[in-house]
Amino acid sequence: MAPLLEVKNLSVSFRTENGPVQVVRDVSFTLAAGEIAGLVGESGSGKSVLSFAVMGLLPRDSGFIDSGEILFGGRNLPALPRREMGRIRGREISMIFQEPMTSLNPVYTIGNQLDEVFVNHGQRGRSVNRKRSIELLERVGIPRATEIARSYPHQLSGGMRQRVMIAMAMALSPKLLIADEPTTALDVTIQAQILRLIEQLARENGMAVIFISHNLGVVARLCRKVMVMYSSQIVEITGAERLYQAPAHPYTKNLLECIPQIGMSGRRLSSIEGAVPHPGDEITGCRFAARCGEAEARCRAEAPELRRLADGLYCRCLKRETSGEWRVES
Repeated sequence: MAPLLEVKNLSVSFRTENGPVQVVRDVSFTLAAGEIAGLVGESGSGKSVLSFAVMGLLPRDSGFIDSGEILFGGRNLPALPRREMGRIRGREISMIFQEPMTSLNPVYTIGNQLDEVFVNHGQRGRSVNRKRSIELLERVGIPRATEIARSYPHQLSGGMRQRVMIAMAMALSPKLLIADEPTTALDVTIQAQILRLIEQLARENGMAVIFISHNLGVVARLCRKVMVMYSSQIVEITGAERLYQAPAHPYTKNLLECIPQIGMSGRRLSSIEGAVPHPGDEITGCRFAARCGEAEARCRAEAPELRRLADGLYCRCLKRETSGEWRVES
């Protein structure tokens, strides 16, 4: 069966005073209906830009797709007319943004903004839309939903605003949900409730999810597949369980070593030396080589490709290709 979403060799750049800067480089992955995939990596690795490219929300004056395809249900999204993409966005593909205060209109009530989601997609029964809006607010754990629907964004806490954003994203039961750090501002009780809700919708509606997060514990709880991104490239794609038991890429291994562990009192927490390269830096070899404790001379001279290794694992590492630890599949 064909995947719901297929990203093929996607590269995205931004125009700057010093010329184009590539912030997503040759990214490829697939996502099946009902599949929940985690997208993890340090800040500045390109996760949010990748999601904006899928949504068709790159800034028109500066962002553009260099090459590649984004196939959704067989349609190449970047090639679609703007009006057709507008119909898909919200109804078939929806997104929970990282910062709710900048995503909600300060001069409209919460109820009006939720109603607008339905109106913009041709559902114009005002009383029916308001009833559905209140049901959505209740479903994401907002108490006194009728009262909250009459409130303005500035009257709500950050966590409450984030739940409103989640309700808006899920309003039309999209086929694909992109969740960019959706539980960051929430306490652990509401966080667990939201994760269960995302799981339920994925299971009941066949909704696929790209879950972007820095929290590897949350990713382990929710996702079956994990894509690790570093410095504009995907460096590993693997199952969530395998990620924690046998990470393939040195960067993934280093990320896991940075997680605090029970019983490590008195021991220094690990960190990754150095910083993520600037997207505009031209690097001949592996983009992680300067920070990698396993790097060899060829790692700085030869750029690795994302290769399919044994058991469906994908990894971008020269050493893993030839070490014998992982069998490269043809």
